[in-house]
Amino acid sequence: MSVLPLATLIAIANAGTVWSLAMDIGERLHFQVMRRSYLVDVANLPSAGEPRFAMWNWGGFGTGHGVVYDESDEIALSEQSPAWKERVANTEVGMCGASGTPLGEHFYLVGTGC
Repeated sequence: MSVLPLATLIAIANAGTVWSLAMDIGERLHFQVMRRSYLVDVANLPSAGEPRFAMWNWGGFGTGHGVVYDESDEIALSEQSPAWKERVANTEVGMCGASGTPLGEHFYLVGTGC
């Protein structure tokens, strides 16, 4: 029992790190639970001779969170092509910008600026 107060103090002192870690784990679990559904959605996207793009917005407060499927993987680049910018222009990624973490198979965990 004497360890509990010490562990609580350590967690409080590192609240930012603990919060970030908890958010990351929760978002990755959310993706894994929904992954099969996202793959079905991707399979139903039209193939128009250009890389496919889709976003599933999970909402958020102040900033948005969600998953992006980017067949071109340009979302991970520091500079995207004009064609990519046009393809995503009407999405939250195109309107607000996004930063992402790769999840594999062209999926990215993203945070948007709006």
